[in-house]
Amino acid sequence: MCVIYALTFLVVLPMLYSNSPHSVYFVGWSRERIIEEGMIANELRFGEASRYLSRLNRTETLSFYRSLQQQATVDMAIAVVSVKRTGVNGSVGYLTQVVTELDKIYKRDVNFRNVMFICNTFAGPGTHEEAENLARYFPVETRFPAGSTDETTTTTTTGNFSYDKEKQDYVYCMQKALQYPTKHVCILQDDAVPRPDTFAILKHVVETRVRTKHVADEAISRDWASVKLFYPGCWLGYELRNNRHHIELLSIGVAGGGLYLLATLSLGLFASDMPRLVYYRTLLRVGLYCILVCLAIGRQNVHAMQRLSKHFYSVWPAPECCIPATLFKAGPARDIARHLATVNCSRDLPLDIAMAAYTDAKNYASFLVQPNLITHIGLMSSLKGVSDNPEEFVFV
Repeated sequence: MCVIYALTFLVVLPMLYSNSPHSVYFVGWSRERIIEEGMIANELRFGEASRYLSRLNRTETLSFYRSLQQQATVDMAIAVVSVKRTGVNGSVGYLTQVVTELDKIYKRDVNFRNVMFICNTFAGPGTHEEAENLARYFPVETRFPAGSTDETTTTTTTGNFSYDKEKQDYVYCMQKALQYPTKHVCILQDDAVPRPDTFAILKHVVETRVRTKHVADEAISRDWASVKLFYPGCWLGYELRNNRHHIELLSIGVAGGGLYLLATLSLGLFASDMPRLVYYRTLLRVGLYCILVCLAIGRQNVHAMQRLSKHFYSVWPAPECCIPATLFKAGPARDIARHLATVNCSRDLPLDIAMAAYTDAKNYASFLVQPNLITHIGLMSSLKGVSDNPEEFVFV
């Protein structure tokens, strides 16, 4: 057993998880190196997305998405909220990466017939060139057409105004999505890249967990308003004061030890008349081994294994933060949009907190799907410039 422990914790796991910031084996990089690596990775993704876009037929692609907007009813209207973002070398291309991944989903699944549009909320100065280029392929709703910025909105991006403008943009895009005959609205920020199976898993989760109101092994009696598709990895680790995490680790230990005993018994490695004390010791040792592996690689990497099947995804009551990608039920979405239009957001009351306060006050349930269903690539924030936690956007 000592040899297995040594090989596991001193050889195998360090090899597999040395580049995972959520494991104990991660060798910390400097902030400058993380940002540099993130920019290089983003340039590669942007280049690949641009090449994909160049292969599309503009007229046929735009006609396809326009035809979806004419349907009598749809299950979901997807709005990609976007403002102009630039890095040291010009456009960071987040929006292009998001919509090309969405287009791949439409091409891959002929039954995926939901409305999708880009929601350009850039207020100037200048224009959002990336959104304007993509308008040749995809429908675009523009909040501020050239020269029509209203008097109540300025182009400053400092102070509390940037937080309230983010709220105004979100409400505008939500209301545009609600103009379609849809059951659900999905709001994606322009740095929330969907995975190939994002919407297939989301549909499964909504139908089997959310609509049945059976979440985290608890019955939920309230009507639901939203399902969040993302939560920052830095806040998903094991908290040893969290009873749910204690139960989670114990369950993994018991399951791992139990499976090991069943396997050894079925292979005849243990005699069936072995004293029970031997079974208990084996269960304890293997169970402890499994728990230590989980603690070493981090809860985030343990949860990533749930991607093996849509049936393994878990649904939890949603925390107040965060909203890079959120699915709303249409009825509550109208209520939320009307309420947010009356709220002034600020550094002390950002959009996600204001939204959570309203849904709680109205007794709506909100959920979080794990593992994350989107990849958050926004190293360059539209509000703060380079993110305070760049590792969250590099090691994805």
